[in-house]
Amino acid sequence: MGARLRRREQLRPPLARRDRHRPGLQLRLAGLRRGAARAARVQAEQPPDLRPGPPPHRRLRRPRPPPLGVHAGAGETLEEFRSEASAWRLLGLFDITPETARLDRYGVYTTQACYADTWRSGRVFLAGDAAHVMPPFLGQGMSSGFRDVVNLAWKLDLVHRGVADDTLLDSYEVERRAHVQHAIRMSMDSGAVICETDQKKAAGRDSVMLAALRRRTQQRHARSLREAIVDGVLRRDPDGNPAPYAGAPAVQGRVTVGDRTGRFDEVVGTGFVLLTREPATLDADATAFLDTLGAHRVTVRPADSAAGPPPGDAAAPTEVVDLDGVHLAWLADANADAVLVRPDFYVFGVAAGPDGPAALVDDLRRQVAARALHP
Repeated sequence: MGARLRRREQLRPPLARRDRHRPGLQLRLAGLRRGAARAARVQAEQPPDLRPGPPPHRRLRRPRPPPLGVHAGAGETLEEFRSEASAWRLLGLFDITPETARLDRYGVYTTQACYADTWRSGRVFLAGDAAHVMPPFLGQGMSSGFRDVVNLAWKLDLVHRGVADDTLLDSYEVERRAHVQHAIRMSMDSGAVICETDQKKAAGRDSVMLAALRRRTQQRHARSLREAIVDGVLRRDPDGNPAPYAGAPAVQGRVTVGDRTGRFDEVVGTGFVLLTREPATLDADATAFLDTLGAHRVTVRPADSAAGPPPGDAAAPTEVVDLDGVHLAWLADANADAVLVRPDFYVFGVAAGPDGPAALVDDLRRQVAARALHP
């Protein structure tokens, strides 16, 4: 829906297209009995994709075959393709019939892969489907929209409160567009694997994947949707490039504070976080800046340490016990004693030594607040 918003049409941002439009059939089932569906041996010309949905539903997607005559069995018109009979014919591949399930809804959709070249016009910003449209294969449309909003929200907050100049908002597009491009490429690659219609290519794909599975040599998580931020509000090295670990996704381990145990952000809270091995030594200006941000100052302890007192407000330092060693292991891998994490859960930067926390805070203050403090 966001791709059709009136405001987006008024902005008319140029679109960078990554993939051609391709119609597909999507349907939703209800009332399917457990065990009523079976795995189907599907011909490559018409590869459907049956997935679980919110109980008691199931969803099935299938791309429409290429133009008539290219493949055997591809000679259906668009009207035939979108018919209820076509839907039941596909479901028959899984032994699903009108006797075992109810067709809740079905319809033809068109896949797209594109993103806007410009995401900001003055005080108007594009996010979600208004800024990018993705194929459905990895479910990254809404997920990317959430990432857009979380990235933009903390910057809008600082600008609204006068902590930063509104040029900070220009970093929103810089940071998010690269992520979206990556997610679109991965979605397209996944769709190409799922929707291969050439018999020989599909057979080769299956052979490679089955052989890798048998050998157990496939690389897990070789590609991730959680890419590092490569530009924007990040700590820099002397050459102006992002410093090591700056822009990386922050880790999220289980911690204990007082009598509370849970994921880090559930126990400590969200927002900026300065996480250190030892209590940070900060001057009055650095402390005041962190308080203005509403940042959490947190010291992390090993799992065999006693739990610290319950956290007070964000301005008060907090001690957490790293139950599974996730945060301490990450700091050790980064050879760091401190990490400053942004509210969107990406690392601003890391530092080592007793002066490291102060250096991180001063760097963030220069990047975020300098123009607001010295207009």
